[in-house]
Amino acid sequence: MRCEDVKENLSAYIDNELEKAELSAIGGHINQCNGCGKEEKELRALVSAVGTMPRYTAPVHIARAVEDEVNRMEKMEKRPLDISKHRFILPVAIVAAAAVLIVVNVVLRDILQQKLGFLRALRR
Repeated sequence: MRCEDVKENLSAYIDNELEKAELSAIGGHINQCNGCGKEEKELRALVSAVGTMPRYTAPVHIARAVEDEVNRMEKMEKRPLDISKHRFILPVAIVAAAAVLIVVNVVLRDILQQKLGFLRALRR
């Protein structure tokens, strides 16, 4: 297992949220890799410190506002994209593609003309 993989899954490893095979693989890597072992100890210390902090309850109006916003965002994710609001995208994309083709054509034509001129000069 690579250090990148371990670091990506370290939080889930500490929280015991992984499959047994992954837990075992990460645990084996941590036992052999000083860098990942150090990072695991630091994360465990952080989790422990956060766990000892006092817990506060948000005021009701803030909790409701957060809940409403989460619900609104969930509804937006489920709603299909309304293409009618984005009617300009296709024409803009076509114009952009045409502009790119024109620039490429001009540049290639100039390069070919220069090479052709060079070859004609060599023949003389």
